Amino acid sequence: MLVRHVLYQSLAHLLLCTTLFVPAVLANQVQAASDEIEWSDNLAATMKLAQSSGKPVLVHFYGDRCPPCRMLEQNAFKDQQLIAALGDHVLAVRINAEKDTKTAALFRVNRWPTDVYLYANGDEIYRNISAQDPAAYEKTVLKVAEKNQRWFAQRNVNRSDAPSAMSRVVMASGEP
Repeated sequence: MLVRHVLYQSLAHLLLCTTLFVPAVLANQVQAASDEIEWSDNLAATMKLAQSSGKPVLVHFYGDRCPPCRMLEQNAFKDQQLIAALGDHVLAVRINAEKDTKTAALFRVNRWPTDVYLYANGDEIYRNISAQDPAAYEKTVLKVAEKNQRWFAQRNVNRSDAPSAMSRVVMASGEP
């Protein structure tokens, strides 16, 4: 009887600790996951995902020896509001233009940091030199997302969503 009582107490204590501890750990994991931009390095896979999700694709070109790129990484890309906006509104791909010159040339990118926003069919929505100010960067993301929503709604009406020539090249290459 005493053994059973001790066993029940231990089990109750374990359940209580699990109930209190596990949600806290999961919350910390979710918080840690949202502390950074979720970059993909696979452009072809991201374009396919865009077709099913309806989100536009942000292709961010950067370079290792690019001071403005490093400033962007250290400042704007650490801004929690910008991180949330990117996660909510676009699928983000990061391409090192110094190393992946083929993809940079495909998108006619010859300086960085450069952002190219694409519809799910590969057509270009907008391109710019990446804004250093997180609020300005977020404003661009929101405008692109709004334009994409209009395009997506129109596409669903017309159903003329055949992949563009650019999209076919990107998906056929299988390269990031």
